[in-house]
Amino acid sequence: MQFADSGNAATGSEVPTGMELAHAHDRVIAKIIATVAVVGIAVAAGRCAMDQRVPYMMVDELVRTGLGKHFGREIRVHGFIAEDFSPVRNLERRFNLVSKGARIRVHLRGPLPDTARPQSEVVVHGRLVADDDGWLIEATELDARCTGGYRGKAPRADTIYR
Repeated sequence: MQFADSGNAATGSEVPTGMELAHAHDRVIAKIIATVAVVGIAVAAGRCAMDQRVPYMMVDELVRTGLGKHFGREIRVHGFIAEDFSPVRNLERRFNLVSKGARIRVHLRGPLPDTARPQSEVVVHGRLVADDDGWLIEATELDARCTGGYRGKAPRADTIYR
């Protein structure tokens, strides 16, 4: 920034002119406006991302609301592992997830929690797809719900959700 000579040669200080002060003020205002714009865009992008959260629902709710509307989408589905829980084959499992009489097939690749067994309460995370046999969740994760809070035996899934 160039300063005009104020005529005070004894101190060697220079005082900016009115025009130079106006330009400096304009630059500060421009930086503030740019910062506010960037923050506004970041907040808007965050809200859009929140609107696209992964839906979470019980098996019966998924079936009741229509499987087709969730086709190809990532979902989290809560239910109970049915009695047809298959043995492990190359870290793959195929089983049915049930809730209140509704059922959906699940294909899971990967390790399982030790507590995952028939009638255990779980949440699967994956994509809803269709194959020759109908609707299927291609799961990438399975979270087993802890039943440690029960005294004695945990209630059977078929007695809870009829």
